[in-house]
Amino acid sequence: MKCMGVPDDVPISRNLRRKMNINDETGIAQMYLLGQFARSDDSELGTDFRLLNDALDIIHGAYIAVGCRVVRVDCADDLVPYYESHGFTFINKNEDENLNRLVELID
Repeated sequence: MKCMGVPDDVPISRNLRRKMNINDETGIAQMYLLGQFARSDDSELGTDFRLLNDALDIIHGAYIAVGCRVVRVDCADDLVPYYESHGFTFINKNEDENLNRLVELID
C-alpha cells in the first residue's frame, strides 16, 4: 500500500476522483503500488502483458479481501503510452524522482 497526493488541479474526471476515494481534507488516496515493475525488450513477446495481468489479478484478490481499488505504477516517460494502453490513467509527474504516476481502478 502507498499513499499519493492528488492535487485538485490534476485533470482527471470527477468520477475517477470519486472512485479513487481521495480524502477531501488532505487530497491523499491509498493505493497499491506496482513497484519495480518493468518491461524488457529482451523478453518474449507478450511476457510483459501476462506479468501485468497476473499482478492485477493478485491485487484484485487483495481488493476483495481488504478493500482499496486503486493501483499505481511509477514509470519513465517512454512507458506512459504502454501503461495507458493497458487502462492506466496519467495522474501527474513526480519531479523529485522524475517518474510519471499512473493509476488504474480494480473492479
